[in-house]
Amino acid sequence: FTFTSNVSTATGESTGQFSAMIDGVASSYWHTCYSGCAVATNLPVELVIDMKGSNAFKGVFLQNRQNNTYQSKVKILVSTDNKNWTEMGTYTLATSTETAAQKNAVRELVFPKVVEAQYVKLVFPDKNLGNENHVALAEVGVFYDI
Repeated sequence: FTFTSNVSTATGESTGQFSAMIDGVASSYWHTCYSGCAVATNLPVELVIDMKGSNAFKGVFLQNRQNNTYQSKVKILVSTDNKNWTEMGTYTLATSTETAAQKNAVRELVFPKVVEAQYVKLVFPDKNLGNENHVALAEVGVFYDI
């Protein structure tokens, strides 16, 4: 996978890079820039995943950064060409009434049907639960489950 975003990525920290989202380690994470940013972190934050080829899948899994910067919801779109997008839905990632363990859990966001696509766009339209524009994700990927 490769990733692109409409905002700058945090630099100067080992956990701020795109690769942290696919390393299988919940304690590492990608983070939008929060200081000295070339591109300000304005909403909506968009993250595009290029899977480098078409894949059939049933949904996306996401895990918020652990114990901080919880995203409340995400809109997911898919594409075969990175130009024409099909919206798969808007999903809840965390709520203020959940425990930290619930907010830290991996969320499997299941689509209504299996789709075939090369690109997945994650759109974070709202401030995180700390009332900031920043997005931080520990893990992200797609799954096929019948």
